[in-house]
Amino acid sequence: MYFHKSLSPTHFNDQNILNHLSDVVTVVDCDHKLIGSNLPDTEDLVNQKASIYQFIEPEFHELVKQKINFSIQNRKPTDYEVKGASNKYYDEVIWYATRVSPLIVENEVKAIILHSNDIIDLKQFEEELSKTKVHLQAMVEAVPDMIVILNKDGLVLDYKAPADPYFEIPNLTRIKGKYVETLLPKDLALQTLQKVRECLDKKQTTILEHTNPSLLNRYRSFEGRISRVDENEALVIVRDTSRTKKMQKEILDVSGRTQRRIGQDLHDSLSQQLTGIAMMTKVLEKKLNDQESDFAADAGLIVKLVNECIDQAHNLSRGLHPVELERNGFIAAIKELMLLSEKLYQIKCSCTCTEDSDIHDLSKATHVYRIVQEAITNAAKHSGCDKITTDVSKNDNLVIVTITDNGKGFDMNNLSDPGLGLNIMKYRASMVGARVSVDSQPASGTQITIQIPQ
Repeated sequence: MYFHKSLSPTHFNDQNILNHLSDVVTVVDCDHKLIGSNLPDTEDLVNQKASIYQFIEPEFHELVKQKINFSIQNRKPTDYEVKGASNKYYDEVIWYATRVSPLIVENEVKAIILHSNDIIDLKQFEEELSKTKVHLQAMVEAVPDMIVILNKDGLVLDYKAPADPYFEIPNLTRIKGKYVETLLPKDLALQTLQKVRECLDKKQTTILEHTNPSLLNRYRSFEGRISRVDENEALVIVRDTSRTKKMQKEILDVSGRTQRRIGQDLHDSLSQQLTGIAMMTKVLEKKLNDQESDFAADAGLIVKLVNECIDQAHNLSRGLHPVELERNGFIAAIKELMLLSEKLYQIKCSCTCTEDSDIHDLSKATHVYRIVQEAITNAAKHSGCDKITTDVSKNDNLVIVTITDNGKGFDMNNLSDPGLGLNIMKYRASMVGARVSVDSQPASGTQITIQIPQ
């Protein structure tokens, strides 16, 4: 560190520290003359008391002059930042920050200390951070969904309103700083809080689905995907899935109509033709018996096999097109399904139903029937069970259907892929506002519960 001979070293008690600083320290007098510097090769300039502006770019002269004068006049530090300073003392263009501080001795400003440090890394980081923020903001704005940041108590910390014009959620203005209990129906607010806390506790994404009447008296479906931000906050992306659900429902309806048509064709066409073949073969068997032909036994075997095909066609027809559902209702159809399943899978199947638990809406009853059918098929094919029970009851405004098997069960925590069957069951349930839950443990069987609002 070089000081002018007129400046007493006692003014700088930490000269050794200054000598080892990586930052640039410059000392000027009140006339802006250089009287100290730790820059290399500045000893002559210090001894000559050269103007500080000799090694400052002309474009920054006025700024530095203002800052030095401010510090002298106000007797307090001030700061400035400069980008692109370059001269013989720097190897490359840099970006640095400088603190200008008065050196006060005996209540008099004796000198001004300019402490400069290179902040290029900081500025580059800030630029990258700013770009990232712009990119994230652009991505967020491009998403048509509603985005909400909640804490674990359900307080709305921030949100982005949905851009989707079909997104029908009222009261979106001024929701920041409010609790979900004041913004949502009581049951939905409770479900939301449960899912948020589940997400935070398990550190994994959770999904909440909800269907309710819209302002236009149409049912709207929403999906909330909840992801963890930190231990106390979660991000919720709310998507209006009504149009998707509608298209999916139409696909299921087409599939249902196709199944009914195939079932009717099996019953009205194929079964009738097989019955005719069986009758003709029976007549042939009688004639061959009358002739004491050795082929009579073969004809009898053909009759037996054709009758078995007729039974299989009938079973397939009832599975594809549950006529009992349309004729006598949901309870009667479930009872017939259990009898048919017992015969088809050679497993004991039983059913208990209360009289008030019937589902009178045919579309809803059909979806629930298909869920029960899928649950029984999965249990019979994959669980290794020898007993399946189905219970249908009513609790307040809910019809509750429970399908239980005594098979091998599985570990719910290790269920990485729920499989197509379970996904279809849950999807069908969502079509009618119902809920499907699965409870299973290894060696303890599986229970599937369907809750259907009436």
